[in-house]
Amino acid sequence: MKLMAFSIFDRKAMSYDQPFFVVNEVTAVRMFDRTARDTGTMIAAYPEDYVLVHVGEFDTLEASFSAPPEGVRQLVTASALVAQSLQAKEE
Repeated sequence: MKLMAFSIFDRKAMSYDQPFFVVNEVTAVRMFDRTARDTGTMIAAYPEDYVLVHVGEFDTLEASFSAPPEGVRQLVTASALVAQSLQAKEE
C-alpha cells in the first residue's frame, strides 16, 4: 500500500515538522484544519506561520520513501483554513 507523506512547514522557524502519512490529500487537509482550529496548538496561535505541504510517498510493501517528482508542494496555509472556518460560521 502506498501512503502519502505530508509535513507542516513553519515559515518563522524555516523548518519542516516530522512527516505524517495518510491515505490521501483530503485526509491530510482535514487533520491540518482541525489542528489549525484547536486553540491549544501553536498552529492555531500563529496560523500565518504554518503551511501544509506534500513531501512524498511511502510504500508499505517495499519500505521505501520517494519524493514527488515536482518537489515539495504547498497545499494550504493554516490562516486560509481559519478564515474559511470563520466565514462558514458567519453564513
